[in-house]
Amino acid sequence: MPINSPDLYSGPYQNETGSDGILDYQYYDNWQGTPIIDDYPLTKPWPWGPHDVGITNIDKGTLKTVAWFGSKLNISVYVMNYGDNSEVFNVTAYVNTTVINEMTNFALASRDSTVLNITWDTISFANGNYSISAAAEILPGETYTADNNMTGGMVLVTLVGDVNGDRKVRVDDILAVATAFGSNWGEPKYSPNLDINDDLKIRVDDVLAAATHFGQGPW
Repeated sequence: MPINSPDLYSGPYQNETGSDGILDYQYYDNWQGTPIIDDYPLTKPWPWGPHDVGITNIDKGTLKTVAWFGSKLNISVYVMNYGDNSEVFNVTAYVNTTVINEMTNFALASRDSTVLNITWDTISFANGNYSISAAAEILPGETYTADNNMTGGMVLVTLVGDVNGDRKVRVDDILAVATAFGSNWGEPKYSPNLDINDDLKIRVDDVLAAATHFGQGPW
């Protein structure tokens, strides 16, 4: 079972936009030699409370693990209201302990979900590793709060062209981009870290961007 599978989609085939409290992949197990399959595994125990909100996923734009100093990284925070009541609450996004966005008095109907799109401008952050997270305000009477906070992984702010995250730009970085030349998002050779200008394809401009910064670092 993909126990940590996301809840990004909804509908009978889990292919419609929006969280619904059901994991996007089957749950499978083996009990005394008998396969057990749950096509609609819940994200958390039932019954859901009358007041219950949660963060279902944090998506770092193109899934980069590195970001160039001075660049802007797109972050999507998936929020769902599991409860029986419409709610008004706050959702806050953080880089380490720094607030980068706060959605106040955010309204969400019962059993509805939405995606909050946030831009993190790295210009005021020094080179280094940063943890991205989000928190939904705990509601009065909310009993299940384990999913009110979520961490979306680490991002290294570094030099343009440092695609392998070793804090310097060398031949191996340029070769990595050049090897993926011509690839597009979703293809085997494509990697978000190699897509320096974030246009979902790797072309000459990406190779040139890495080559221009050759020799920089370490920092």
